[in-house]
Amino acid sequence: MIYRVEKVERLPAALADNVVYVSEEFEVAALKCACGCGHQVNLLLGDGHTVYDEGGLVDISPSIGVWDAPCRSHFWIHRGRVRWADQWSDAEIHSAMERQLSRHLQSAKTSQPWYKRLARWVASVFRLNK
Repeated sequence: MIYRVEKVERLPAALADNVVYVSEEFEVAALKCACGCGHQVNLLLGDGHTVYDEGGLVDISPSIGVWDAPCRSHFWIHRGRVRWADQWSDAEIHSAMERQLSRHLQSAKTSQPWYKRLARWVASVFRLNK
């Protein structure tokens, strides 16, 4: 099984096998779980996960933990190939999820909404044209 990258504007309703869909505009990626259970795995980009396109093959870091599905898969994808990782305990999963939530809350406090960033960018473009 080899995963490839497909850049999209919006994530499709139905995901194909072995494809990592990446929406740079919305900073998300999605794929089907590597175990074959069919569970959709969503990744927030810029918040821990990074997806690289290596000649059409995908690299994702850090590892992907599918903690919200019965399979509880844990894996990396490197050069399109799945590398299985150790299973995590409930305590490890809980701790990792708390850290992620904390990062989200901190990021929400420090970043501006997209519409304010857009307005600032538009204003800067008009200032450059004067």
